[in-house]
Amino acid sequence: MSLKKSRTHLIKSFAEVIDSGEYWIRYCLKKTGECFITGEAPAQLKSGELRAVEDKTLLTDPHIQTLRTTFNAQLVEDAA
Repeated sequence: MSLKKSRTHLIKSFAEVIDSGEYWIRYCLKKTGECFITGEAPAQLKSGELRAVEDKTLLTDPHIQTLRTTFNAQLVEDAA
């Protein structure tokens, strides 16, 4: 399985594509119906962040989004 197909399969397991543009993709979480956007802009999630969180509902958590934008932070995997 190619890396691109592997990433697509990972996302399809918890979200559906709703819309996309040249540099972004909007997804809807299957579990909650809430949406998030991946892309290149600072406020948009990066693919590494999708892999970093086990609880995918954190991708749409407003408190997490506030921390990301306020502190220019990213979601990362726990090193422990």
